[in-house]
Amino acid sequence: MPIPSEWSKSLNANAIRAEFELARAICEYGVRQNIAGFTLSGLQIPRVLQTWSNGATLPPVQEFALEMVIFQEHLGDRLAALSRNRRILEEIWRFNEVTRDFRELELTLPKAARGVLDHMAELVNGLFAQDLPTVLRVFERCQSRRFEFVDEISSR
Repeated sequence: MPIPSEWSKSLNANAIRAEFELARAICEYGVRQNIAGFTLSGLQIPRVLQTWSNGATLPPVQEFALEMVIFQEHLGDRLAALSRNRRILEEIWRFNEVTRDFRELELTLPKAARGVLDHMAELVNGLFAQDLPTVLRVFERCQSRRFEFVDEISSR
């Protein structure tokens, strides 16, 4: 599926990178402060993520994209809340709003969608196990992958 030209033109690669860097810092701070306080209780894990494994066949985007974006936002809220800092939580809410279109677009591209699903599955497992080194590694890999994706969009 080609990237809609109006989306790629409206995205500023450096601004998107800055948003994801800040979100990573917020999430890392939250888990470093209180990973023991993290719980999946009340979070609806998307169906596609519940059964996802590396190399799995990607379902049609309309069957999972919106559900994944909403889950990403709720998970980000939960991770920011670990900091017990209202200002940090407000910042993740702002991040969710300004990056929503990018994250939806990301899931329309098969290679990017597979990466998102791979990383999200690993992240959920790491959080469930309260495995801080794994969680931090996933945050780093997610950011690296997204930065490659931002470059791909901005070059078109």
